[in-house]
Amino acid sequence: MTVPPARALRRATPFALAAALTLAALGPAGAASATAACTPSFSVDETGPLVPGETLHLSGTCFAPGQRLAIKMDADSYGQIGADDGEDAPYRTRSRVQVHDDGTFRAEPVVVPRFQPANGVATTAGPHTLHLLDNDPVTSVRATFTVRAEHDATAVVEGEELRISGTGFRDRAGTGGSQVAVLLWSGGEVLTRPAPHAPHADPKFWATGQADANGAFTLTASLPDGGRLGARGSVPAAAGRLEVRVYSGRELTGHARDLTRNLALTSVEVAPAPTLTGDAPRVTGRPSPGGELRASASFAPVAQQLSHQWLRGGTPIAGATAAAYRPVPRDVGARLSVAVTGEAAGHAPTTLTSSEVTVVRGTLVRSARPQVRGVARVGRTLRATRGSWSPAATTRVQWLRDGRPIRGATRLTHRVVAADRGHMLRVRVTASRTGYVTATARSAGVRVTRG
Repeated sequence: MTVPPARALRRATPFALAAALTLAALGPAGAASATAACTPSFSVDETGPLVPGETLHLSGTCFAPGQRLAIKMDADSYGQIGADDGEDAPYRTRSRVQVHDDGTFRAEPVVVPRFQPANGVATTAGPHTLHLLDNDPVTSVRATFTVRAEHDATAVVEGEELRISGTGFRDRAGTGGSQVAVLLWSGGEVLTRPAPHAPHADPKFWATGQADANGAFTLTASLPDGGRLGARGSVPAAAGRLEVRVYSGRELTGHARDLTRNLALTSVEVAPAPTLTGDAPRVTGRPSPGGELRASASFAPVAQQLSHQWLRGGTPIAGATAAAYRPVPRDVGARLSVAVTGEAAGHAPTTLTSSEVTVVRGTLVRSARPQVRGVARVGRTLRATRGSWSPAATTRVQWLRDGRPIRGATRLTHRVVAADRGHMLRVRVTASRTGYVTATARSAGVRVTRG
């Protein structure tokens, strides 16, 4: 009778012990047959090909109870990826596989490496081998699995559209196509759409779609002219380079939290949109307070929309965005210009700026002459009017005797005194307003009688 080794009996479960005793009862021939029927083996649970970076699962049987198995992939190409703490395994990604007391293990996870750590060589499509190893008892078993090419995508600019195509975008089960989302990057910032794609609320999704059953997709999206760049404001015409990233996952949620893959494409060159041409805008009108300046501009091809911005010393004037502008007193002495932006379909917005004009002080216009009313006789009172001015102005009154100021006579009324007898009296009105040239006007004279 053959006696099982003592070590094996110590580690065996009651079920395993009973099996060992049965082998002893069978004799040498029976023992050989039963041993051949229970050789250590394992398999990969996933039946389809896997993508580098995804997780496969291992299940095995007929191992020594309590055994701890090291994991290698393709012999030593990837180093020891399953190792216990303290082992010389620089590329360790998980601990060894722990065998249960019944000699089995189930669904042990292993991440498929994306590249060989020692040299950076990418994991290729095709069959690969996993090895489970141990020195006590000596164990070396293997199983194969298949890697399919990691998803790929390309992006090209066609006119005013961006066309993105991809292959290999299947769901994790490998049974159908995955949902995909396209994100665009420029200058290190993700671009966001003014209006997010429904039903996904995340404005970072520049385009979304569904890969077909084979994992292929093609999406088109407008170039990001007029989109928004983070919180920094409007994106200019889409000239330069865009980085296109394609995300996919089983469930594409609002904020991409469940996306399982991320592919950064080579950036694509975006040709600048053609620009409108034209001469510098012309500014006509009176450059002074009370006057009006008007801008005129023409573009080729004809602009479908014009916008204006008046500038004071090169700085935009708040609210001055019409084709006409009326200078205000604070503009006096400043140099004004106007920037006109033309827009047309298929063209980048083009801005042209006029030459500068210097604003001078305005002119106060007298619409009615001052008058002196009353009887010009000693002891009587004369009354004056200020006249009328446009725009309204502040006025000062001065009575004159034969053209010379009468001291203290600065009111609208003047009592005729003996010194006025035989002389010509009149009133002089001085009008002033900020930003305008000071103006004066005199009334007609009245002669004081001697009687």
